[in-house]
Amino acid sequence: MSQTMILSRVEVESMGPPVAEEIADLGIGEAFLCDLALKHVALLPEPTTTAVAERLHLPRSLTEKYLRNFIE
Repeated sequence: MSQTMILSRVEVESMGPPVAEEIADLGIGEAFLCDLALKHVALLPEPTTTAVAERLHLPRSLTEKYLRNFIE
């Protein structure tokens, strides 16, 4: 019989891949990210920040920051 452990939030978050906090942390070119984001915006029937973030597999906060910088 196995023992059940309760993990802390820090332990759970450390189990997965690191989450990017800045666009520079992604390791891809900004032009590529721009093209990819615009592609998803064009393909989605109702493009929301959350929907684009899910498609790009990025945090919503980072996607929102990026899209705001793009339209300004």
